[in-house]
Parts: sequence; C-alpha cells; structure tokens
Amino acid sequence: MEDREPGPAGDEHTASVGVAALTGTLCAALALAVGEFADALSPRLESFVIAVGDVFVDLTPGPLVRTSIETLGMAQKAVLLGGITVGTLAVGALTGILAPSHRRLSLGVIAALTLFGGWATSRSPLTSPAWSWAVVAIAACAAAGALHFAPGPVRRRAPPPDDPDDPRIRYADRRGFLEWAGGISVASVALVGVGRTLLADDTVQVARRRIVLPAPATTTTAGTTTTVTTTTTGPESTTTPPTTTEAGFPTAGDLSPYLTPNPDFYRIDTAL
Repeated sequence: MEDREPGPAGDEHTASVGVAALTGTLCAALALAVGEFADALSPRLESFVIAVGDVFVDLTPGPLVRTSIETLGMAQKAVLLGGITVGTLAVGALTGILAPSHRRLSLGVIAALTLFGGWATSRSPLTSPAWSWAVVAIAACAAAGALHFAPGPVRRRAPPPDDPDDPRIRYADRRGFLEWAGGISVASVALVGVGRTLLADDTVQVARRRIVLPAPATTTTAGTTTTVTTTTTGPESTTTPPTTTEAGFPTAGDLSPYLTPNPDFYRIDTAL
C-alpha cells in the first residue's frame, strides 16, 4: 500500500468549502439587511434580529434571565442581538456548504428560516402581519437568488464536457467570485446604511437626547442614636427609638432596605 500525500486536490477542496461558507454567510447578511431596511421604512415593520430577540426574551425562563442580568449587566441586550446575528450568519455559512451537493436540503434550511422569521416578525401586535410576511418573503428570495447565482463551488458541478473550449460553458474564476461577493457586500451595507440614516424617523432619537437623567446621588448617613427624655408625674424615664433608614422606615435584621441604594439598583430598558 502506498501512502497518499496531501496535494493540490486537498487544498482545492478546503478552499472550496471556505468559499462556499463565505457565500452562504453573505447571502444571510443580505437577508438581514433587507429586514433592517424594511424596519426603517415603517413602524409597522420590525427588524428580523429584533423580532427573534423578542422571542428569546419571551420564552427564556426567569432564573436564566436573572442570571444573564447579573453576569452581563448593561451589555445584556448587545450580547443577545449580537448572538442572534452571528447565529444567523453561521446558519447561512452551513447552508452555503450544503448547497453544492445537497441543493434541496439547503433550500429547506432557507424555507425553515423564512417561516420562523415570518412568525417572529408578525407576532407583535404593533406590526402588520401581511407586510411582515411580505418582507420575509422578499428577504428569502434575495438570499436564495444570490445563493443560486453565486459563482464558485456553490453551483452544482457538471461532468467534464467533451469540448472544454465551448463558449456556452462558463467556469467560475476568482475574479468572478470577488465581483459577486463585493456586489452582495455593497448591497447589504447600502440597505442598512440607507435605512439607518435617510429613512429612519429621528423624532424618537431627538426626544431621547433632550431627556437628561440626573446623576444618581450617593448619600452617607452616619448611624446615630437619639435619646428622648420624657418627664411625667412619676419618676424620670428614658426612651430610645428603633434605628430607622433614610426614608424613615424601621430596619428589621438582615432584610433589604425598602429603598434600594443607587449603587445596587439595576436600571435597563427592557425593550429591544
């Protein structure tokens, strides 16, 4: 038996898998960009990432939510939305890898994501179900179309032709893939950028900037004991009142105070 040494064929296969994963990632990014653009067009539409984040918030058990708050603090929302984005791009990469040899399975993954995205965006009472499903369908068609017409290993390979110089047969090259990837990237960035800068309603943002919350005040109250002397007809008596908090409520052992101290108070906007 002769040992097989890794050669150009193995390197070509590794490169093909990497290109396929990048292709699927860019297609998923295009679908997310369509959702971000639609979110900026109307308040009756919602971003795919925000909608899926709301699903996670509603279905996550309370103890797990409290643990995430204690661990992440104010970064909780950013981690959740970032994780959803990365997870979607990862599924897109897997779809791109499956596309060359499992075309139907890759289309099934896209269909499953479409159904889940449509349900997530249409479940809110503040959104329009019909328009939400329409936007999801457009995003799915954009991703599937980009994946279908992508050059490189994502296209199903045909058997070697008898005439390799036949002009009707087109081969994907590095330049063609870079042009396709650049076009998808520019389209995705443009959709997100236009939605965020030109079509977004800045009224809410301006109102938020006008509201200035006061800095939390930190007060230090020294523990004092007040002695009250009461004169009656009988002998003189001395009464010591119980220790009270700053708000005037009596303390009871190791129980937490009625008013939470500012350093221990957790304030965060629960809306994604």
